[in-house]
Amino acid sequence: MNIIHQDQYVTIYFQEDESLMTEEWTEETQNLKEAKFKELMFLWLELVKKYKVEYVLTNAKKSMFPITPTLQEWMLVNISSALTEFSFKKQAFIMPDEFFANLSIEQFVDDNQNELEKDKLPQIIAHFLSKEEAMKWLFA
Repeated sequence: MNIIHQDQYVTIYFQEDESLMTEEWTEETQNLKEAKFKELMFLWLELVKKYKVEYVLTNAKKSMFPITPTLQEWMLVNISSALTEFSFKKQAFIMPDEFFANLSIEQFVDDNQNELEKDKLPQIIAHFLSKEEAMKWLFA
């Protein structure tokens, strides 16, 4: 796996043979501001496009950043909706230990799935407690 981005909040790797992008979020996300988060989400989208990523493993186990309902809506409109333009197939989240960060990711994943179901599209985002479960689902 090659590191394609690294800062104090997240390290992003790309594994070309599996078309897999892996994100490792850090505890420093407790200091992450909304504007920087949005900037990172646009970067994420650019990396998905640039590397023709099909699968994403988001390890948010250490994340301390709660995604507000307003930010969840912003992500649905600005990030999730754009994924249909790329080769993207699935994203699995490993859930954070921190309660509010966990709840906010769960809400985002569920809202995203509800939007997909309206258009009769398959599930492409799910959340898991372990990396093993997430990887099994990604490549099933």
